[in-house]
Amino acid sequence: MPLAADWTIYRNNAGMSAVIYTGANRLDGTGSLELRYATGGTQVNLVRTKDPRRFSSGRARFLFGRSDSNNTGDNPGFAFMLSQENITGGAGTAYLVTMTRPGASLNPRLYRCSAGITTKSLLATGASLTLVAAPIAYPLEISWRLDVENLGGMSIVVRRGAAANYSGVALNWDTLLTTTEINYLDSSGFLTSTQGEGPALEVGGTNTGGNYWDQLSVVPLLVGGITT
Repeated sequence: MPLAADWTIYRNNAGMSAVIYTGANRLDGTGSLELRYATGGTQVNLVRTKDPRRFSSGRARFLFGRSDSNNTGDNPGFAFMLSQENITGGAGTAYLVTMTRPGASLNPRLYRCSAGITTKSLLATGASLTLVAAPIAYPLEISWRLDVENLGGMSIVVRRGAAANYSGVALNWDTLLTTTEINYLDSSGFLTSTQGEGPALEVGGTNTGGNYWDQLSVVPLLVGGITT
């Protein structure tokens, strides 16, 4: 379906771009979601317009790739447990998992944002990964479980697979995700409200390189005894 029909797009400047990219760097099929700087701004996040969404405990799986011209300091990723849908422009609490480019590598990171994307506080960091360019992509899984009684807070796990070209490949997520990058229990000041979940980006400069998401699925998880 068209992007406009499925997602509400929030940005701190109209110059931040959120489109379906159909060029040679798409990750799979005929197009991938592309978030990038176009002419201005620094932040963009997306939330689905239709149910199912607003999972207090959930799991997201997607392919992530990037162009070879991204800025050092770009923070593309996935946001969840939002206190409000729009977390750009200095408002809204959220968790944010990113594939940050600190230099000549990629680095999985988990943040908690207190008042928008820019107010992120680092909670956990994964290993430095090889910096690759789309259509090469990393399979990623982010799961969050809110269970005050049994876990004592918010349990967040980030797993990934190997970097490869997955275009046209049937994704077997059960065997694809080989490495746990982050396993973190947020037991102090953890977030409990949710208004949505979806891709997000904070750019580190004015370079127009793209960040790509594909094969995105988000489902709820049951917690407290039996889990799925």
